[in-house]
Amino acid sequence: HAYWEVETPQLCSESVVDAHLDPILAQSPHRHAAEQSSWYLQTSPELCMKRLLAEGADRIYQIGHVFRADEVGRIHNPEFTMLEWYANGTSLSDQMDFVEQLCIHLQAFYNENSPSTEFQRLTFEEAGQLVLGVSLLDCNPAQLEAVLKKFVPDLVINLPSEEQDRTELICQLLLTECIEPWLNSQGPTFLYNYPAWQAALARVHPKDPRVAERFELYWNGIELCNGYRELLDANVLQNRSRIQNQIRCRHGLPPLREPQRLIDAMQKGLPDCSGVALGVDRLVMVLLGLNEIREVIAFTAEDV
Repeated sequence: HAYWEVETPQLCSESVVDAHLDPILAQSPHRHAAEQSSWYLQTSPELCMKRLLAEGADRIYQIGHVFRADEVGRIHNPEFTMLEWYANGTSLSDQMDFVEQLCIHLQAFYNENSPSTEFQRLTFEEAGQLVLGVSLLDCNPAQLEAVLKKFVPDLVINLPSEEQDRTELICQLLLTECIEPWLNSQGPTFLYNYPAWQAALARVHPKDPRVAERFELYWNGIELCNGYRELLDANVLQNRSRIQNQIRCRHGLPPLREPQRLIDAMQKGLPDCSGVALGVDRLVMVLLGLNEIREVIAFTAEDV
């Protein structure tokens, strides 16, 4: 497929700004006190890989370790292996096709006698209709709260007073408490066209501004990868980063340094491209029929 392997730094002075994703801080490598500040172990190689695309790279991939604070559990470890790739001139559908082909190939490698698995594709809206019987994209916060109480009646949680924060949290709870468990019985499923407020570094869909050109693959109810039709507008990225930092501050979290170097690179020109980040450890778990990430990682956070 003509991809070039690249290596980018795991330690950077900037980070992707996400209200719900915390990088692990590290001391600056600068010796002089005036230059010392906290740097970030990268949650994804995205920032530097996109800077390579802006400099003329076409199809690139990277396999390496990434780091996320406070992620410990059955399918979480603060340090894990990620396969990330980008390709110019590809669509979201192209990347879903590629992920499906990769998974089928690896499934045959691990078990050559296993039947080929069928992958299905559902929009976020279709999943809400099938599982909850409502349009999550068209519900107001009060309607969403009523749906949450109906399907998760025993959940005790203090919902934010700010309307957008409230909407986002309820939708996330409906996803994790209702849709993801349902997906566990559906076989590998691409969920795509997420709400626009979940765009992260993806584009808003040109034909439906309610949704972003983003997908996730679920297999056995586990999220394996995240794909974007990549955002190209530097001003939008800067604005989204500031909004995410505002949300972090409302939640009592420290703001993160904005990815100014990527913003500068995008202002010079990022090519039309799509990209995918895939959790290697989780994929191996699924292919081997295992239940916990510690079964595929020799040393988890509990062992070091």
